[in-house]
Amino acid sequence: MNAFTVEEVFPLREHAGAHALLFVPADAVAAETRLLDALSQLPEGGLLVLDCSGVRLASAGARQLLRRALLRLSRGELEDRYLVLAGLGDSVYNVDVMLKGERLAVVERTVSEGPVVRGQLDASLRDTYTWLLARESGTASALRSESGLGTIAAATNRLTSLWRQALARRVGRRAAEGGGREYLYAAVQ
Repeated sequence: MNAFTVEEVFPLREHAGAHALLFVPADAVAAETRLLDALSQLPEGGLLVLDCSGVRLASAGARQLLRRALLRLSRGELEDRYLVLAGLGDSVYNVDVMLKGERLAVVERTVSEGPVVRGQLDASLRDTYTWLLARESGTASALRSESGLGTIAAATNRLTSLWRQALARRVGRRAAEGGGREYLYAAVQ
């Protein structure tokens, strides 16, 4: 099951200016505008990989670049569009600090660890993301039975929270045991 209809790369280096240093908010304004445009032009189910290779990001520059995009994704303004970071290198600490300070989260593609959630995400949602990442897709009923959660509502709430934060994508629906329908989710990676 393909989780995304389109995957595009946004090479930040091309939009970061002459020195590729995004230290203060003013350094990142033009790149932020182009990033928001690229996200809004994605088709439904589209994934944008923000390649940060060769760019140094300070917390303030990262905030200007990412905050509005992540808020629009998590609030549904850019529904069914997704953002992943790649190539953070030495900027990973600054980006993580900014994300935690803003109470935001995003997936980073790392070479050594694979997909990793950066930023503010409680432990139960991190565990749920890890569970979802280990399979092609997952449902609330499977999460409940495999993780020992007491109710289907608890499992549904966790998956819905990941979906609302654009860390998981709804990739289908199917009949649920005992009646009704349930969503199939895939991890953003």
